Amino acid sequence: MLRHLFTVGLLNLVQGMPAYFFTVAMPALMRDGGASLATVGLAYVIWLPWALKWLWAPYFDAAAAPPFRSRIAWLRTLPIAMAAVFLAVAAFPPGSPHWPLIVISLVSAAVGATLQVVLAAWLIEALDEKQRALANAGQVAGITLGGIIGGGLILTLGAHLPWAVAIVVVSLLIAALSLPAWLEPVPRISQERPVAAGRRLGMRALLASWSGLFRRPGFARLGLLILLAGGAAGADALLPAIMIDRGFSAAEVGWIIGTLGMACILPASAATGWLVRRFGSLAVLAGLYMAKAAAMAALAMSLALPAAVVAGLVVVDCAISGALMVAMYQLYMGYAAPERAATDYGLLTSLEAALRLAGGLLSGQGGDMLGYGAIFSASALFALAAAGSALLWAPSPSAQPKSTAGPTGFEAS
Repeated sequence: MLRHLFTVGLLNLVQGMPAYFFTVAMPALMRDGGASLATVGLAYVIWLPWALKWLWAPYFDAAAAPPFRSRIAWLRTLPIAMAAVFLAVAAFPPGSPHWPLIVISLVSAAVGATLQVVLAAWLIEALDEKQRALANAGQVAGITLGGIIGGGLILTLGAHLPWAVAIVVVSLLIAALSLPAWLEPVPRISQERPVAAGRRLGMRALLASWSGLFRRPGFARLGLLILLAGGAAGADALLPAIMIDRGFSAAEVGWIIGTLGMACILPASAATGWLVRRFGSLAVLAGLYMAKAAAMAALAMSLALPAAVVAGLVVVDCAISGALMVAMYQLYMGYAAPERAATDYGLLTSLEAALRLAGGLLSGQGGDMLGYGAIFSASALFALAAAGSALLWAPSPSAQPKSTAGPTGFEAS
């Protein structure tokens, strides 16, 4: 279990470093260079591959998907691909046109989304419900440390070293993070039972697999919760911009969000992992979304608050967002059917990513027209609605059939 946790944590570092560079550091650089909020919101296009990964997630329902024939082999290879993609950032130092970096962010996100699907399928296969709660806390811890590097350290390295050198160093680090996966054994089943994954990807099979998820008990409840969660998260796209507008430099924004904010996620995610094991995902989500609503309501008044208070609220929101990831990952894994782990998990997280993308783009457009106050107020209302939906649907233990329901509160089979 400890070996698995170490592997999970470092593979999430692989996802976190590029992701937070493109969602924290890049928007700060864009706003610092005079970009409009609508342009800054375009950085959230990074969620597009995450929103579309349901298209290729069924490929990884096969434990021996070609060409690597095992999930562990895929987990060894994808970090190397991520390093190669991120290396392209070296050609575009601060002040370069925004569009090439946005294109690179899309390719990087496609690799990261695939890594998340394979890793989730591996965890669902290898761990039980309570072990996955710890693993999901480890996932968020890894993403958090990746955020510290991607959101803050890269900008600092770029300020003290030639930009290309800084990016090469980070790319080599990403590649090195694949080492724990190379130490994981390849399961015997992957060697003995190769699966013709192409056959599984026929359109009829895909439609049947997707529709099976939509028809499962509890999906309407879960879908509405994901919709409200996406609305609550949209305003997060403007956090770097509002700090720039309150007088912080791009490097300071990177360190406040990418270091202090991410560091606060570590204890928050650990505590959330314990709470989820004790009380279940829905009860924990309700409390977290209430806290999210309070933070967003306070940020709605940010123009009247001292800059230091605004920075503190942003850090608090970062911690809440990290805690929410733990609870949502646990919810998705508990709902996914083991025989369709990649498909179900891919579809659920794709839906969440699509709504985050829409929320980020709408927040950018709305921020230019309506101002920060309206956008953060809307986010607070969505968060309250998400908390209410989780409270409404969280079942009592006696109401759940023990054979079909896990601590998530949704039927699992």
